[in-house]
Amino acid sequence: QVDATDQQSRFIHRVIKGLELIADSGDKVSTSVANLEKASEGTLSLTRGAAAEMQHAVSAMNNVQEEIDSAAERTSIINQKSDQVLKSIQQIIEVAEEANLLALNASIESSGDNSSMTAEVQSMSDQIRQVSEDIRISVEEVRALAGLSAGGNNEAAQKIEQCIEISSRVSGLMDKTQNMADRTTQSASVVMQA
Repeated sequence: QVDATDQQSRFIHRVIKGLELIADSGDKVSTSVANLEKASEGTLSLTRGAAAEMQHAVSAMNNVQEEIDSAAERTSIINQKSDQVLKSIQQIIEVAEEANLLALNASIESSGDNSSMTAEVQSMSDQIRQVSEDIRISVEEVRALAGLSAGGNNEAAQKIEQCIEISSRVSGLMDKTQNMADRTTQSASVVMQA
């Protein structure tokens, strides 16, 4: 009977040890699951932050595109105004050529009545004044547009800088997300081993 009692005692002792091991494993699994849950929550939070930063980046890039489109439109207008200036200059050249011809005729006909010639010269003089005024106005418009274009380019440069900063933040969040995912994987591995 002592042998049987001793065997029962050892058996019960082994069962208790086994139960202690099971309880210890359960505690490890519980801790690992809690760590896994925290890591998953952290990953989710970082992913949401990264998504929000990406939305900021997209918005900033759209703003840059709008600025670039606006600068292109202003450049087109500058080109149109430059064409107007060139046409006005061509008109001045033509009027000047006509004035030269009239002056030549006036010198040839100096012995006759010059009143009609004088009227034509006066008319051409008025045309030259008007063309000159048109050129002045066009040049002022070109200068104003060039100033707007330069300002738009500065705004575009600032927006590009914002995009770079946002991209850096997104990159940092993505690094944190990767680290969190690594920790999640490690916790899951511990749970699997337990």
